[in-house]
Amino acid sequence: MTENGSESLQFEPPEQENVRLREENARLRRLLAVHSIPIPQLAPENPPPAKAVEIAQPVDREERARRRIALFRSLFRGREDVYARRWDNDDGRHGYVPAALKDWKAINESRPEDRKKVGQKTRKFLPLTDAVIESHLLGKDTVGVYALLPDET
Repeated sequence: MTENGSESLQFEPPEQENVRLREENARLRRLLAVHSIPIPQLAPENPPPAKAVEIAQPVDREERARRRIALFRSLFRGREDVYARRWDNDDGRHGYVPAALKDWKAINESRPEDRKKVGQKTRKFLPLTDAVIESHLLGKDTVGVYALLPDET
């Protein structure tokens, strides 16, 4: 036993395991033959050719993009009225913040101690659009989806 209480498994080299398994297979076949049990046959190596499949017509770029965006939306469903945008600092820290437009005029006109509060009250959240998802899929932006829907489901 090791320090954490579990035994380490001993693995044999693949060549030895292969030989051992072949010997065991031969022994089991002999036992089946002794007891007159038929040995099931394996499926043929080359299966019969499958029916011809219709080749789909090539799809234009815009249609492929629409399909990928629809797939992304179906897999990562969440709020449509807001999304998160990833930020990175030079010191290696990173995180997500809601994508929003700030009213810089109102923020700059407020007192320094009230700027954070004014910024939160006047910001307008950006909706999750197909253009945002396309930018994410192309690697231009990294976005996150708020999984909690407005009705808190």
